[in-house]
Amino acid sequence: MTRLLCNCFIKGISEIMLIPLEVKLELQGKWRQAQTLRQIYHHLIFGPTYNWQMISDFIRSEKRLVFLAQKEEFFRECKKRYESMLKRDLDPDRDSVEGKLKEARESSSKAHQDLWYERQQRFRTLSAIPDGPLRRALLVRLQQRDFHLSSSWQRAQCAAMGGCCGRSCGCCSKPRNPDDDKKYHGHCFSYCMCCTDQRGFRIEPSNLEDDPMHTFFNFSQGRRLSEYECCLLDSYIWGLL
Repeated sequence: MTRLLCNCFIKGISEIMLIPLEVKLELQGKWRQAQTLRQIYHHLIFGPTYNWQMISDFIRSEKRLVFLAQKEEFFRECKKRYESMLKRDLDPDRDSVEGKLKEARESSSKAHQDLWYERQQRFRTLSAIPDGPLRRALLVRLQQRDFHLSSSWQRAQCAAMGGCCGRSCGCCSKPRNPDDDKKYHGHCFSYCMCCTDQRGFRIEPSNLEDDPMHTFFNFSQGRRLSEYECCLLDSYIWGLL
């Protein structure tokens, strides 16, 4: 079914009739076709003037969670390495290592707290997104824990930024904070320890927006979306890229 035929078809039916069709496609294992119907219907209803700000806030919160999970794990790993150095007496400047160990503990604890607060922010942001084809599409995508791995676009972005999708380590398929009860999965930011070891130097941004491995996006109303932002929506919301 071509996009034009889909448009003509959907214009003649109500959303009440559309939902059973979405469910039927999903039961047949055709979730991408169901997502495409939701996407087309959403664009038909709202057109190019839709205010994407709530979606922008949600995507940013999702990214911050992965960023903070990596930050917490980074300083956890630093703590382990400093403890090992002290135990094996590998550094003659013991006071310096003990100072770094203290900083790593404090930074890990702070990242853990920030992660908790961001989790609440994500919940509030998701709750604010109104019912409709876009919310239904997002909820379907959220049920797929490893959606970031099924997205060839996200994997390519990660590899292009120097992330682990450009290597065979498989870090992006593992939890970013394996020691926590609530685990997060996602692609690499600068705090990924594997990326840090690979590039040979540390990068410690204070927040997501300052991370050189994060690409800026802006969904302000009335602004024409860039190619990157359109791909971000297709990947994070519709799950079609």
